[in-house]
Amino acid sequence: MEGPAARMLAQDRLIGGRIDLASLVPQSALRAEVDASPTVVWLLDMERCPDCFDSLGPWSRLETLEDHRFLLVYTGTPSKTAKARLRSLTTTEVIQTKPELVAQAVGWVPPNTKLLVDGSGIVLLADSRNMATDCGWSFEAQVGALKGLNTSLAIRGIPTSTHGDTP
Repeated sequence: MEGPAARMLAQDRLIGGRIDLASLVPQSALRAEVDASPTVVWLLDMERCPDCFDSLGPWSRLETLEDHRFLLVYTGTPSKTAKARLRSLTTTEVIQTKPELVAQAVGWVPPNTKLLVDGSGIVLLADSRNMATDCGWSFEAQVGALKGLNTSLAIRGIPTSTHGDTP
């Protein structure tokens, strides 16, 4: 299944479910200690969606949330440009894994999937896309609005005044 129906099924299946973040990657890659912090997870398939990693601005803004853990788990081989962008992430743990580990941990998901997972492993928000321009809203802006980083108007890219209260 492809397109909007597939991504909606993936999101519906993920939200409210529990995932074991350590199962996404080889055990040695994640910190051994139990981390009860909320985690923002980006599951990225570099082969199926090479342009999904073009913009890091919204993700970098989320990295300012001090009480959250950030995890980018990717499969495939990144381009030279993507490798440089990966190095620019400041607080995100970047880990390469195998597609089968992603499938075992979360089931089938589109190649650009982002999750907000609470400290007990429950998925609070999920957004899955097949390509970078496949949506009219921003997962990062949703999380940012919930955490007070930006207004909710930013979710759909509505321009705000300098005070952020009117379009």
